[in-house]
Amino acid sequence: MSAPAAVTLGRYTTMQLTSIFVSTLLGYSLDGYNLLILSFLMPYIASDMHLSPVATGTIFSMQLVASMLGGVLFGWIADALGRKNGLILSIALYSVGALVSGFSWNLASLMVLRFITGLGLGGEWGIGMALFNEAWSPNRRGLGAAVIQSSFLAGVSVAGIVAAAIIGAAGPTGWRVALMTGFIPVLLVLVIRLWMPESHLWREYHELKRAGRLPEEKRRQSAPVVEIFRGKALILTIMGLLLVGGFMFAFYGVSTFVPTLIVKGYHARPATFAAVNTAVTWISIPIYIVFGGLSDAWGRKKAFLVPGLAMAAGSIALFVVTRTAGTYPGSIWVWGLFWAYLLWYAGTSAAALFGVWLSEVFPVEIRATAVSVTYMIGRGASALSPIVVPAFAAGVLLGRAMGIVSLIGTIVMLAFGLLLPETRGRIFHVIDHVVAGHVAEPRVASAERVEQ
Repeated sequence: MSAPAAVTLGRYTTMQLTSIFVSTLLGYSLDGYNLLILSFLMPYIASDMHLSPVATGTIFSMQLVASMLGGVLFGWIADALGRKNGLILSIALYSVGALVSGFSWNLASLMVLRFITGLGLGGEWGIGMALFNEAWSPNRRGLGAAVIQSSFLAGVSVAGIVAAAIIGAAGPTGWRVALMTGFIPVLLVLVIRLWMPESHLWREYHELKRAGRLPEEKRRQSAPVVEIFRGKALILTIMGLLLVGGFMFAFYGVSTFVPTLIVKGYHARPATFAAVNTAVTWISIPIYIVFGGLSDAWGRKKAFLVPGLAMAAGSIALFVVTRTAGTYPGSIWVWGLFWAYLLWYAGTSAAALFGVWLSEVFPVEIRATAVSVTYMIGRGASALSPIVVPAFAAGVLLGRAMGIVSLIGTIVMLAFGLLLPETRGRIFHVIDHVVAGHVAEPRVASAERVEQ
């Protein structure tokens, strides 16, 4: 193999870097907004359209399947046509899908329109992470990527607030207007088109490709979606799938059923869950950011291991505190269930490293596809946990099932996170290769901004 060639492209301007960061941050927060606002509105949609529980579950599944397909599709588009074009198309698609979803007239139309929305949602995360990490300084990627990852939680929280406000003002049929608010991200398309630059690294690679100046091994490569399942890339793709899949299996095994556990198992009011959810979300956001920053100082593995172990401990705590029936004590701050859930939720900050870590193990020509596929197909594992958990138990014992399922998923996540190569400080090159082991390249001085 030929040695990697150093990149000698011009620097990004401050305005360009700001536009990349802001558009990626807002894009992922609005991804969370559009993905989960449906869950807040589903009781009103089901009542208005006379849908059965099976039908509502099918709508969620269709959106999830679409996001998996969208990850593959838009990852390929971003590797073939550019990060900027991939982001514009994915955000535009899920924005339009959200808008027209508000005009659904029956189950079939709602499923089709949310499928379209899901396709766009599936592409945004992987492309945004690839672009951000290619533009940002190597010794600050972890912190920046963690801020972006935490924005998903903020988007979900805002979705709950907006859904409640619109339903409260317009009544149960306000779900249509609430869904349409997901059209707001189309404004990002204008920002991206006007101010955000294309990845210098991607642009240089494709200029070499068009000029016929790529090394022989690069010229022989097939489509990115094929290359990520060949050679060393196959091993890393499988590791990434199981890393993300284990996390998502645990995450949705708990987060899906906490409202049911609180309201039905402990006979608390819906407002109690709202208080719990708000507290754990906004306490966890700075924890995500802290561990992202620590990954730049300690390395990806060490910074991943600490919250990962906290997530495992939180899974055990959920099992322990729900062993016997109980009642809500009147305040979340003296409630064992709340503290177990908070410990577990804080541990989910291990996922703050996924975007930067996965971006650093793959070369530029397959990076967006690899990151999108590993994350979105890994997220597909979450479809199993909502089936497995209620099969184990109901009522207060639901908490024990949640703890068991979460612990299994967390162990899988930890195992494959420890197997992934350490990549802290990796300097990207135009001609680069899959990372096979520890990256021993020198880190960049903190004051230096490296441009690819």
